[in-house]
Order: sequence, then structure tokens, then C-alpha cells
Amino acid sequence: MCQKFLICGFALSVSLILGCKTERNSDAESSQGASGQSSDTLVAESPRPSTLVEDSSVSQAAPLPSDGMSGGPDRELMDDEINEYGLVVAVEDGPYPMFVVTVEFPERQMTASFNLNIEAVNMNRDVLDSLEGKYATFYYISELQNGVEDMLVDCESIYGEYAPEFDETWRYVEGTLENAEFPSGDLPSTVSILGIDGQRVMLTLFVEEDHVAANGEYVEVYYSTRGMETITYLRVPTN
Repeated sequence: MCQKFLICGFALSVSLILGCKTERNSDAESSQGASGQSSDTLVAESPRPSTLVEDSSVSQAAPLPSDGMSGGPDRELMDDEINEYGLVVAVEDGPYPMFVVTVEFPERQMTASFNLNIEAVNMNRDVLDSLEGKYATFYYISELQNGVEDMLVDCESIYGEYAPEFDETWRYVEGTLENAEFPSGDLPSTVSILGIDGQRVMLTLFVEEDHVAANGEYVEVYYSTRGMETITYLRVPTN
């Protein structure tokens, strides 16, 4: 363990609790049952964390759809999906094919940002952009994800001069880097750290050549855990 962080050299066992459930709003509870996440499930890292927040700037008088389109499900929900219905106010680019879709829920005075893999919902960019200012029905899943902040080999960050400043809120794990054999493509890869106690911590990151060079080596990793909301189904309004 590197002395600059004053952390004991014994291997730390870090248990990843995967899967988190976003509480459904009270007006949807009667049609949706609670369901758990698989402990082996990880979603791809998206452009930024998604957050459901109260927003006093959202107008309670926001117009409701005039075409009679309801927020009811178009297909049966899968065990880990949540059904929502709201006003799409922004669509932002991420590393293709990822986007961030911001939705208002006027009656609840809330906004939320959701990650979207445009290829996973079989939609093109023009159609996605056309959703701004319209109400839409969508399903999403909410999960916990471990994102790598820094990785050290022989007490030196593999990011060199681009190494981030240390943050005390980061989590720590050390062990053998696995599953970083090839650079990532458009989406990040899932790698793991095998500790000396046999426990594995799953992590997501864009694998680069320096990670590939460290695959199979003893590394120290600092990471953060955040909730990620990812759209799995999106219905295009009829008008």
C-alpha cells in the first residue's frame, strides 16, 4: 500500500451490493410491484450520474398531453423495470451511443436525468431530439455502479499527470486486475479486482492500453459507487 495515502497494506475486502431500487411514486404503486436486482448485474457507465431531485422551478401548470396518450405500460414490465411518464425537457450527448434524457414530473415538482443507450431502444438521433417538449412513457432500471477514479501500479497512478486529486470519499480495493485484456469500444468495460481473500469487486471503466498492460498485475484502485438510472424502453408520442 502506498505510504502517501497512509493506508495499511493488508488487502481489504470490499463487498459490492448491486442493485438499488428507486421508490415508485405514490400514484404508480398500485400498478407496480417491488422487485430486486440481480447481484451479478452491472450497467454500462454512462455520461454522468442520474439524480432524481425536487425542483421548485418546475411549473405546476405545465400542459398535459392533448392526444390522450396515457402513462400506462405498452408491454409487460420486467422484474427490475419501473414505469414512468413525464415531460422530456432536454436530450444531451454523451459518448455515443449514450445520451442523457432529462424529464420533468410537474405534478410532483421533480426533475430527473436518465441514461439512454440509443441503440438499445432502436431509435435514431433525430427521433430522440424530437422528444424534447413532449410527454413520453418510458421504463427504466436503477442500479448501483462502481466507477474507477484512479488505479495505481507500484504506487504510481497509471494516469500519470492526468491522475485525479485524491478524494477521501472514494472507496479502496487492492488485488489482481482481471478482464482488462482489450481496450474498450464505445461503451466501458466491466473489470474485476481479485483480492488475496478470494473476493472480487466488479468495476466499470473505459479500458485503455495502460489498463491492458496492468491486466493480471497487482493494482490499487480507488473507486466511487453511484446510482444509475437507465432507460430500457421509450415510446415515441404520436404527435
